[in-house]
Amino acid sequence: MSTAEPFLLRFWKALKESIKVHCKGVLADLRAKREAGELLSSYVQKWNAYCAAISKLDYSFGTFSAVLNQVYDEKWENSPQNPPFTVMRMMVIMWRRVVLNEIKEDLLEALVILYQNIRNNLVKNCPHFCGNKQQTKVEPEVLLMQSLIQALVDISVNELSIHYIDHTQFRTEGIYSFVSAKIIRLTEEFYCTIEKFPLAAFENISDQDLSIGFQVFLPCTTKEMQKLKLETHLEVMKSHYFKQYQQFIPIGTLEDPSLNTYVYTAFGKMLFNNDRSENASRKVKQFICHLSEKSELSHAMKYNDMDKDLKDLRECKSFQDSFIEMQNKRIGMQLEVPPEEAILFSTAQDITPAQLCSIITANKVYSN
Repeated sequence: MSTAEPFLLRFWKALKESIKVHCKGVLADLRAKREAGELLSSYVQKWNAYCAAISKLDYSFGTFSAVLNQVYDEKWENSPQNPPFTVMRMMVIMWRRVVLNEIKEDLLEALVILYQNIRNNLVKNCPHFCGNKQQTKVEPEVLLMQSLIQALVDISVNELSIHYIDHTQFRTEGIYSFVSAKIIRLTEEFYCTIEKFPLAAFENISDQDLSIGFQVFLPCTTKEMQKLKLETHLEVMKSHYFKQYQQFIPIGTLEDPSLNTYVYTAFGKMLFNNDRSENASRKVKQFICHLSEKSELSHAMKYNDMDKDLKDLRECKSFQDSFIEMQNKRIGMQLEVPPEEAILFSTAQDITPAQLCSIITANKVYSN
């Protein structure tokens, strides 16, 4: 009696092994990269090339996948924990296990270096500090970071969760969740540094920084970045205008009843909360009139708008989120996807060669 493995099993193992060998070669090449930008650029190029190979091989081996899935169904029929076999799924899992899991710490470190360079250049390029000096371009680095984040997002979602990818409460799997947490911590540290700058400089730098964040990261990350920006911006404005308020000496009556509504806004309340003197009410009204005469009342309006935006973010009020939820509930997609239903990039264990062999040999049609 022949003890040779069935052809289907031999082919399956050979295909897996060849992909694994390729991934090991990719890993060796990436580990040879010493400079942060070179590592990130190389990773993006290799992942994009690998994706092209995934598409081609998944199509080319479609018949093989169909036959193999008949074998799978002998043991697990319609089971989300052991999803149907596809070459695409096998190749993605192999990349994550052999390449990404081994290099992710280096990628994260390189990403931090790249982002810090971008932010340092934002400070250097700020008109408040650089004057007429030639500015350093940040676009190439931003584009590289954008490409890297997209590559990491590709392997951090599945075909169910991707429907909510633009939702601010979206929860990714895998490496992007670590990247997001790291970026939020770095953003908090960065804003703590630049909040000491003059108001105009802080606004210039923080506005550009958040704009880059919106270009690069998912909404679930940029929402937290925006909250940090608004919180810090409001504190910087409070410090700037309360200092002016303390130095302000009213001359004459300087009151305009039409501006009294500003007294009861967030800006007016901020001044009241920091002035406990008996004449605070009148001084606040006069200071607001003073800002109006200096054509700076728009700054008070800006403070009020930011205060409202921050409250909305904290209360998770988002028209976009509501729209995404409405669209997806129509087709039965929920925001929270149980791990066992995350099929495409599932971390569920594959069937072992021994299990597959026993099923194949029990079905003579596959054992030749």
